[in-house]
Amino acid sequence: MKTITVDGIMALGPCDYYTRERVEELFGRRKRARFDEILDRADVPAEDRVWLATRMLDARRQRLFACRCARRALDAERAVGRDPDARSWRAVQVAERHADGAATDDELRAARAAAKSAEWAAAKSAAWAAKSAEWAAAKSAELAAWSAAWSAAWSAVWAAAWPAWAGQAVESEAQIEILKELATN
Repeated sequence: MKTITVDGIMALGPCDYYTRERVEELFGRRKRARFDEILDRADVPAEDRVWLATRMLDARRQRLFACRCARRALDAERAVGRDPDARSWRAVQVAERHADGAATDDELRAARAAAKSAEWAAAKSAAWAAKSAEWAAAKSAELAAWSAAWSAAWSAVWAAAWPAWAGQAVESEAQIEILKELATN
């Protein structure tokens, strides 16, 4: 199982809270920490454990982690009655296949571009729907509705998509479980 040292963690550039002294304190007298030990550290916030663990993964597992997080985000959208565009699901499927060498870089780029188009379409659709509903209102009210709708649409898109693709912790405890699964595969 993969391990990391204090020097290895410091080389990754953790936030200011994790000074060398703090990391050495967390390590105790040990020289190395195993991947599974890092994930099980209850005295370290879950999002910080996810941050470190994702940097310890190889490229294949990093992509698979991102895909599983994206699936969770898409499932969450579906659970609240918003069915994500099929292009988003397809992008996740292609990324998973790419991680296993079953999809080309060109296929991955095309799927990513299609998913981005789906995001734009959703944001525009929500914004235009709000604009149409407010068309008869005064100009200032119309502009406010447009701005609010556009903001809300983009917030929804980024809340679902950005954390998954960027590797940011949204549901840290669930992400830790995903990381534990990936460690055994």
